[in-house]
Parts: sequence; C-alpha cells; structure tokens
Amino acid sequence: MESSSFGLGTMKRRDFLKTGCIACAGGLTGHTFEKYFGYIPGKSNLPTFQETFPDVPDGKGEVVLLHPYLERVLSVPSLPAHKQDGPDCVSQATSMATDVMAAIQVCLRQQRWNGKLATEWIHFGGRCVMGKQRGINGGARIIEACNFIKEYGVLFRKKYRNINFTHYNFQNSNFRNLNNYPNLVDQAKKHKTGTITQVKNWEDARAALRNLAPVVLGGMLGFENRTRDKDGFLRPRGEWSHAWMLLGFDDRYQRKGALVMNSFGDNFFYGPRRHNQPKGSMWVDVEVLNSMIIEAYALSDYVGTKKRKLY
Repeated sequence: MESSSFGLGTMKRRDFLKTGCIACAGGLTGHTFEKYFGYIPGKSNLPTFQETFPDVPDGKGEVVLLHPYLERVLSVPSLPAHKQDGPDCVSQATSMATDVMAAIQVCLRQQRWNGKLATEWIHFGGRCVMGKQRGINGGARIIEACNFIKEYGVLFRKKYRNINFTHYNFQNSNFRNLNNYPNLVDQAKKHKTGTITQVKNWEDARAALRNLAPVVLGGMLGFENRTRDKDGFLRPRGEWSHAWMLLGFDDRYQRKGALVMNSFGDNFFYGPRRHNQPKGSMWVDVEVLNSMIIEAYALSDYVGTKKRKLY
C-alpha cells in the first residue's frame, strides 16, 4: 500500500477505493476529497448523560457489552456489521444503536421485537428533513438524525405499500418530500425513540453504556491501519470524518477502552478479538475515545414497542 493508514488525507486514491471507504472517509468527487461527505460535525446544548441521570452507576471498574442483546434477538452467534454503500454512516450508526436499544427492551422488559430499522429513512430524515440539505448524496449530522427519529419515528426492514425496505438500498433514501408518503409517516410515528442525552467524554460514555444506553459517536479521527493489535485495539492516525456506534466498554482490563462498531462489513477489520466482539468492531483506548468525540449521544429508551402477549 502507498499509505499504511486509512482516513481523510492519509490514503491514496487507489487504496481508498479498495477499502470501500468512499462512503464516509471523505468521499470522492472526481479526484478531490469532500471533507464532510459522510459525517457532518454538529453540536447541541443537551444535558449530558450523567447530568440527566446523576444517581445511576458510573461503570468504573466494570465490563459492559451490549451486542449480546441484539445477537440474542436476531438468533446469531456474532452481530454482523452493517455494510453501507452510500454517504450514510450517520444513519447506519444511529440505526444500529436504536436496534440495540430495542433489543435490550425486548430482553429485559418483554417487549415485542419489530425488526431491524431501515437506515434509508433515517438518512433522508436526518439529512434532508431536519438538516434541510438538498438531495441524499451527502452526509448528515448525528443530532439531526437522532432528533428525526425522536420526532418522526422509525421504519423497519420490511415491505411497505409504497416502498420495499426488506434489503438495504441507499437509493431508497430518496423520498424527496415526506408529504408524498403519509402512510409511511403514520407508520413511523408509532415507533419513536425517547430520551437523547449528550456524551462528551469517556466518563459519560462509560456511564451511558453501563446503564444500557448505546452511544452514537461522530469524529474526525482516522486510524493507522485495519489490523487490530493483540488486544483488539487500533492506533489513531490522520483524519476520517465518520460516525460510529459504541457497543460497550472494558474498565477492568489492563488496557481500558471502548468497543466501537463500524459500518463497512465484517471484513473491514482484521486481527485478534476479545469478549466475542463482532468482526466489524475494534477497541480504542480511553484517550483515543476522548480524541474521537466531536459529538456523541446516548439513546436511553425506545417508545412504541408493545408488550408481548404470552397467551
């Protein structure tokens, strides 16, 4: 390879295309990089997770993993990573976090599993409805994606009257105008996300994950290569405008860190894994996580799931 790192400004065009990073690692317009092609940095004045829930355990000295909840609901031995093919890393990370949140409620509160979310709905809503951007071919802000599913709700991987979301297709994000889809709007509003809190650092992230609130994170930090070291970690290098999802943390191991899920499939990362982590994930050190966070949000509850009827 001409460069050993991946991320904006650190990878040559040939290797960039080989890795499939065209969607979020800067994107290509002709032969030039568009800096915020996938994740557009945003901000909010929401209270942090720890400010909102001051009396809950902070997770210090613990290990918490959220992927087993979704694996149990999906009946899979290891959680598969999403495999995006558009500039929609924000919707991929946000939908994965919401799927995990719903699975936790299914497992612990005996609520009904409605299926995995349609990422296309979230990309259009975050980018075009809340973000007021024209067209689907560009990135989104995480706070706007989260606000969209809180206000408008979510749709699932199933066939609706106007559109078939059974299989992921980035082009299905192109709704143009939600007023043309009143039936989809009515369906989505039955399943809204609830509390959204801000995560500013490792302590906030650890507390949120300890209390079973998955975290969506946006940052500009790239990494040296795609091979995990002996502990499952990647080293930072360069820039990468990208959205991720936090699946857990380990504050007990000799090397403390957070488990980060990507959206470029199971074969994007290689190397050792711990805690049966998904193939598409990596560990990052505490200081790396703090450097990654431009904005991050914890999703604490999911409105609209129904109690399971046992009889």
